[in-house]
Amino acid sequence: MDSRAGRCHCQNLSYVWNTSGVILQPRRCACSFCTKHGINWASHPDSALSIRIREPGLLTTYTFATGSCDFYVCRRCGTVPVGLADIDRHTHAVVNIKTLDSRVEIHNDVPEYSFDGETLRDRLSRRQSHWIRNVSVHWGIRGAGTSDRHLPNQR
Repeated sequence: MDSRAGRCHCQNLSYVWNTSGVILQPRRCACSFCTKHGINWASHPDSALSIRIREPGLLTTYTFATGSCDFYVCRRCGTVPVGLADIDRHTHAVVNIKTLDSRVEIHNDVPEYSFDGETLRDRLSRRQSHWIRNVSVHWGIRGAGTSDRHLPNQR
């Protein structure tokens, strides 16, 4: 199985993304948040993502007006490694490929998408069909607790 490790700059949030047999197709989101952070997202529904958070208090989430996705932001280093969306009580994820330990070649022709005008129903449907479906989150240095829920006290 092909595994790709990644993390925020200070290593508070790290992840292993199992992408066996999956071709990564990076994309840019045209929203101001993603543009200002220089993010290139990638996901694939047949891959698996395991996230480890050492110190949950050092993370915050950024959520847009629809409230349909939380983008994890490390308070210590400012990196945005992943976005998580709860859809029908199941977590789906997207990865900022610029946080991978080994670089994925990113060409200048990475497609940019604008989701302005997309209905919430269409947005959730798109995420269900394209984002990572197998997601686990491990809290604390020793991985105490596994959950598919977002940061405690954030909702």
